[in-house]
Amino acid sequence: MENIFSRIRQIINYYGISNNEFGRKIGCSSAQITQMITHEKNFGIDKLLKILVNYPQISAEWLTLGVGPMLKKKQNKRKKRRIETEQVTDLQNEDCHNNNSNAQENSTTISELLIRLEKQSEIIGGLKNENKQLRKQLAEKNANQGQDAADAVCATTV
Repeated sequence: MENIFSRIRQIINYYGISNNEFGRKIGCSSAQITQMITHEKNFGIDKLLKILVNYPQISAEWLTLGVGPMLKKKQNKRKKRRIETEQVTDLQNEDCHNNNSNAQENSTTISELLIRLEKQSEIIGGLKNENKQLRKQLAEKNANQGQDAADAVCATTV
């Protein structure tokens, strides 16, 4: 099953870069990247955000959830040619508007994903605590059953 670590490997392979180069872009050493993708450990939200910031063409939904294409959709070629023939001021205004829209869209998507990750972390924390409590209860129950069995043996030998 594909997970976020295999998707990180896909990004590295797609760009044809080394673990070292990828690590530099997201603030990690080559060894940390190797450990992350080989042992599937040491991956946090900070690294996720740095990947999305340094590789803006990577889809946040694909990276985090594995849904959709790896790359965001490219602009239609005809629209691009039409824009190139318009006046420079129109192009600058449209670029500013598009950049602001894309930044707002990315910011919203990242915010939504961070909220989702935070909620999932809370759920996982609660489940870990519940698991710990259940294990403790089970150990106590097993200890009590062992004591009851020992008491029964002592009662029959007296």
